Amino acid sequence: MIDAHTHLIPQHLPQLKELPPEMRLIANAQTPEEAGLLLSKREPRLFVSVGLHPWQADRFSVEEFQPYYARAAAVGEIGMDSVWCEVPLKRQEEVFCRQLELAEQLQKPVILHTKGCEKRILPRLSCFSGRKLIHWYSSTDYLEDYLALDCYFSVGPDLSDEAVRRVACSAPIHRLLLETDGIDAIAWATGKQIAFREVPAFLESQAARVAELRGISKEVLEAQMEENLCTFLGIPPLEGGCSE
Repeated sequence: MIDAHTHLIPQHLPQLKELPPEMRLIANAQTPEEAGLLLSKREPRLFVSVGLHPWQADRFSVEEFQPYYARAAAVGEIGMDSVWCEVPLKRQEEVFCRQLELAEQLQKPVILHTKGCEKRILPRLSCFSGRKLIHWYSSTDYLEDYLALDCYFSVGPDLSDEAVRRVACSAPIHRLLLETDGIDAIAWATGKQIAFREVPAFLESQAARVAELRGISKEVLEAQMEENLCTFLGIPPLEGGCSE
């Protein structure tokens, strides 16, 4: 059971131990303080991605995140946003490119936010040799270009959206993952408020819907997604689930 991109708040951290033992999450740290907190957790269910989000690109500097990139499982989420973000695109692009360079140097995979900037990000991404995960891709354009770059895709929680369903159906099964983007994002996308303890059940229902769209069993999809997570993070699959 995989949540390939989520956001946690401090109140969620004690509840991690209540999640099913086979569950794995990649939690994104968007501030230096959050990075320090999440990276201090010794929890086998949790992997941490660290990145300066485009929404925060005028609030923090890449240098403030510098102590945490090497300790993270992935660099992200990073990218650009022309829809929900007022930070000048020039600043966003500078921050994005600097973090791509750092990920390349550290040989870390990246998790990408592309909203409204799908075309502008493509040439930058084509020069990056590492593993790339596009989170909640919701554009009706350029999907084929990202598929050609052998990207991983985490399917967003709103499967009623045509673009999200297209990703769920079109991404190669060995590059497919699911995400919640956090319980607030679930509420925003679906109109349903859920508690953190209900996330596993939500992911189970999402996996069943995606498996049906693809014409495979949920068990086959879940097993493949566990393998995909380990491959994306560059860690070996172990008996009982992927682990560091």
